Amino acid sequence: MAVADKPCKHFVLVHGACLGGWSWFKAAALLRSAGYRVTAPDLAASGVDPRPLREVPTFRDYTGPLLALLGSLPPGEKVVLVGHSLGGVSVALAAEMFPDKVAAAVFLCAFMPDHTSRPSNVLEKFIEGNWLNWMDTEMKQQDAEGKLPTSMLFGPKITREKFVQLCSPEVNTNVHASTVRGHRKRSMSLSGVCDKRSIHHPHLAIKSRHTNYVSYYI
Repeated sequence: MAVADKPCKHFVLVHGACLGGWSWFKAAALLRSAGYRVTAPDLAASGVDPRPLREVPTFRDYTGPLLALLGSLPPGEKVVLVGHSLGGVSVALAAEMFPDKVAAAVFLCAFMPDHTSRPSNVLEKFIEGNWLNWMDTEMKQQDAEGKLPTSMLFGPKITREKFVQLCSPEVNTNVHASTVRGHRKRSMSLSGVCDKRSIHHPHLAIKSRHTNYVSYYI
C-alpha cells in the first residue's frame, strides 16, 4: 500500500506510557541509517520533559508536544506516525487534529480507538477486564468521575517481567529509571478523535507474538 504519491521520508515515533522518546533509540538509528528522518518527541511529563504530572490535567495536554510538532511542519510536509502502547491513542488524536500532515498511522502493539466509542473506552475495558496482572503497579484515583486511575506508577517487577523481558539488562535499568516518574492518565473526553476524517488515513495495526496485553485491542 502506498502511503502517499511521494514517498514520505519523515517518521515520528510516539512512545508508550511511562517512557520517553529515548525508548525508540534502536529503531530510530536503523531508520536514519536507511536514509529516513526520525523524530521521537517526549510527551508531556515524560522522558526529559520537566513538567510534573499535576500540570498535565488532560490527555490532550499530555499529547501536546506531538501536536505542537505537527503544527510546526511546513505546508505540504507529511509524516508517518508510529505509536506504541498508549502512544496509539496519541497518534489517533494527532491524526484527527492534523489530517493534512499525516501520510499514514502505524499502531505498533498499541491501543487503537474505534469510531463508535469514546477514546477512553479501550483503556477502561483494559483495566476493568484485568487483562494484565498489575503486580507492583501503584494506581491512584484523584477524582470520582472517571473509571480510569488518574495516575499509575509501574514498579520494578512488572517492568522487568511484562515490559522489558526481551531487552538487555542495560535497557531494563534505563526503563525502570524512567518509570519512577509515573504516568498521568485521565478519563478522556477527546473531542473529534473518532471523527470520520480519521478513517481515511492509511493505517496499519501490528500485533507482536511477544506482546503481553496491548495487542488484545488492535
